[in-house]
Amino acid sequence: MNDQEIKDSGRPIVCSVSGGKDSTAMILYFKENNMETTNPVHYVFADTGWEHPDLYRYLDEVIEPLCGKLHRLKAKKYPGGMAELVRKKKMFASRQFRFCTQELKVRPIAEFLQSLDNPINAVGIRAQESLRRSKMERWESGGPLGADTWRPCISWLVEDVVEIHNRNNIRPCALYLRDELPASRVGCFPCLHSRKGEIRALAEDGFGKDRIVQIRSLEKE
Repeated sequence: MNDQEIKDSGRPIVCSVSGGKDSTAMILYFKENNMETTNPVHYVFADTGWEHPDLYRYLDEVIEPLCGKLHRLKAKKYPGGMAELVRKKKMFASRQFRFCTQELKVRPIAEFLQSLDNPINAVGIRAQESLRRSKMERWESGGPLGADTWRPCISWLVEDVVEIHNRNNIRPCALYLRDELPASRVGCFPCLHSRKGEIRALAEDGFGKDRIVQIRSLEKE
């Protein structure tokens, strides 16, 4: 389906929001194209409980006012987020056992989709980000969460993301704008896929030092 066909369908759209630059660009794309006038749009944030305070602040001060309403989803089985998940699994997630994304993000969003009639799952990912994503289509019938998946920004370059932020006078999350060790991505702090520079940023961040203490405590448990 193209954008006009999606509008003409009037189907509900679930827009996954992370607070990152790409999902924010997708929100701005929806606003510029008046998607909310033709389709019920539900903005959702899957809260892992493991984000940086600056990200939560950005959601409160920028994203929620922009969306109007942001549904903050938590895993029913692990309402305490990442820390509770680690305790109950008795291990941290790893590259071999990446259960954190499935339990704390995918499952809550899938359950929200199931509560709607014939929804469209909209995600703000770009082909430029990785080889795997470069193989994804803009529209995928019966996508990975059991709903038709729409990737409106899949062909965008990072310059397009910056441009739509500037055009709408919206600044990205402060984590991208740090003078020292700016983030290349935002999300779990830290993520098991964090690069060396991101781990260094964790060690030198004021809140990051508290997170390191929390990780050590969970490891002892």
